[in-house]
Amino acid sequence: PQGSHQLASTAIANAIIAVPDGEGIASGDEVECTFLGPDSGPAA
Repeated sequence: PQGSHQLASTAIANAIIAVPDGEGIASGDEVECTFLGPDSGPAA
């Protein structure tokens, strides 16, 4: 669980990345990203 002090960062985020349980992700790993807001269409 994340602490409530991280709510401000979440509130201004423009995307969410799902990180599976375990040891996290390494540099260069592919991740699934969900973009938020009115400009959430596919990236150019």
